[in-house]
Amino acid sequence: MLLARGHNRFLAIHIAVAALELGLEFHFELTKIDQVPAGKSPPGVPFPRLVLEADNEMDRVVAHFVGREFRFEIKCAERAITTSRRVKFRIEIEDALAGKIDNPQVGIARSLENANPGMPIQKSDKIFVAGHRGMVGSALTRALEASGFTNLLKRDRIELDLGDDAAVTKFFVKEKPEIVIFAAAKVGGIKANNDYPVEFLLENLRVQNNVIAAAYENGARKLLFLGSSCIYPKLAPPPIPESALLTGPLEPTNEAYAIAKIAGVKLCQAFSHEYGANFISAMPTNLYGPNDNFDLETSHALAALLRKAHEAKQSGAHELVVWGTGTPRREFLHVDDCASGCLYLLEKYDSPEIINVGCGEDISIRELAELICDVVGFGGELSWDKTKPNGTPRKLLDVSKLRALGWSPTIPLRDGIARTYDWFLKNAAK
Repeated sequence: MLLARGHNRFLAIHIAVAALELGLEFHFELTKIDQVPAGKSPPGVPFPRLVLEADNEMDRVVAHFVGREFRFEIKCAERAITTSRRVKFRIEIEDALAGKIDNPQVGIARSLENANPGMPIQKSDKIFVAGHRGMVGSALTRALEASGFTNLLKRDRIELDLGDDAAVTKFFVKEKPEIVIFAAAKVGGIKANNDYPVEFLLENLRVQNNVIAAAYENGARKLLFLGSSCIYPKLAPPPIPESALLTGPLEPTNEAYAIAKIAGVKLCQAFSHEYGANFISAMPTNLYGPNDNFDLETSHALAALLRKAHEAKQSGAHELVVWGTGTPRREFLHVDDCASGCLYLLEKYDSPEIINVGCGEDISIRELAELICDVVGFGGELSWDKTKPNGTPRKLLDVSKLRALGWSPTIPLRDGIARTYDWFLKNAAK
């Protein structure tokens, strides 16, 4: 029988799968940080992340995990071996069991190297949606509640400032969420990104670093990091596959935001590769829907066009001015479809490699403006301010990876715009 005591559920999950494949009975006892035995930590580390005890033919195995620094002790009737190495923990578990289990490396390597085995998401799991008031976060919250998840952690900015490292740590230590969905971000359109690159970099880096690190340190079983399609190079040939990341220069008008999101992706992958964390990253295409930002100074294209068309209709204007030439093409996904896709990934996807979330179809900005005017009921002319930037010429994601998993969106663009306009009239129109 193999017994693990500690507060790191990542390692326990991996070892449980390995033990199962090797025919070992396994039990895990979750302890609070202050219950971990004193005197077990190396200098500068307040506590070990996991302690293992094996009560079988080996008599006793004790392991202390601290990042990649791993120390184990084997005591058997014939010998006593103590060693310390800076290698991944799965290799050293293999070493520890090599003398007593038939061919342990095959079973353990298979269970740990493939796809970060995780426990199924349960309706009672404690789930923290960071950014639950935003467009994406609120859609995720609606989807979770509609699916029967009953233990959602919700914190407004006044209750929890995600940019405050100490506050985030305190929250995670107290609540210990099992699932974390990171949907918090400082977002904006071309103008906002151009005007405030420092704020877009600092705020997004600070918030995502705090949440991702706290999730790992407090044993979150799975984390979903929401990035953005703007992480891809400006001239990446569409449809853009996940492999296009970091293959060329970014679009300058949203470079700061894109760099922050790329850093978040790489941090999640680093936790996965170095510590075995089940942290996944999804890259949604351009989103729209309820709780979108309709401020003309900071909004994205679809929301801005919808508001402009509404105000032009209300004022009786004969012309609607649109930025750029109208030729760039964009893909748009309703936020409720995005939330559906994210929940699907939480259930079905465990790879650290990024995955695109989109509809697989694009539309020119001119066609989009005409469609919005039709939905809103504005009958005037469109004019184009060619002194304003176009942004990326075309942005269409390759969503074959997600389609292969069995998910596809259900809300057509026209229906989605009509729903969004109805929400706008009820909640945001002046």
